[in-house]
Amino acid sequence: MTWRPVTIADRAVFARYLPKLDTVLSEYCFGSLFFWRKAYNFRWRTLADCLVVSAVWQDEEYCLMPFGHPDDQRRAIGELVVERQLVGRALTLRMVDRRTSELLARWWPETEIAADRDNFDYWHSRAELSALRGRRYESRRNHINRFIRQNPGWRVYPLWPELAGDCWEAYRGWEGGNQPGATLVFEREAISEVLPRIDQLGWLGCVLTVGGKVVAFSAGETIGRAKDTV
Repeated sequence: MTWRPVTIADRAVFARYLPKLDTVLSEYCFGSLFFWRKAYNFRWRTLADCLVVSAVWQDEEYCLMPFGHPDDQRRAIGELVVERQLVGRALTLRMVDRRTSELLARWWPETEIAADRDNFDYWHSRAELSALRGRRYESRRNHINRFIRQNPGWRVYPLWPELAGDCWEAYRGWEGGNQPGATLVFEREAISEVLPRIDQLGWLGCVLTVGGKVVAFSAGETIGRAKDTV
């Protein structure tokens, strides 16, 4: 099977394979792959009962960990290694969590594994962010309290599809007429594409308004088998 570009129509296919991969890294959800598909030239194919995603960033070609059960992952990676060898290239896997890297080290002890700290995910506890207790969150509490004092008319709404246009206008206003860098160009195009497709993507979102005007919005997708991480 040849590599195919990621499209909105592929969401059902990804939904069959993603639950086989027990990770909560942000790259391993369909919404993230769709959002960044043009920036990273994401392509996908099925191989050895897995779904495999390839990417290119700054002229470096790599793959994500195959979406599948461990035995199938091992077969899929083995086949990818052979394919790369036939064209004189080594296989690079990126966006791999610690547990998976340990698995790879057991399968292939000669594998070179290195931490990519610039691309580490960061997690926040929902309980901690709801309460914001202790000195660790003092600055955030102060920021929120100041916002509430200065903006008595603030409201929070779910990111309903009918608010997508207002969110887009707010985003364009934040740019302030500045020329964005390459990454922000991709981000701008991606946001313009996903906002009208929030329901199709199955994303969760919220919108913050002051005086009826959008001043902030956020959106994301649940990931992992437990669906307890966004």
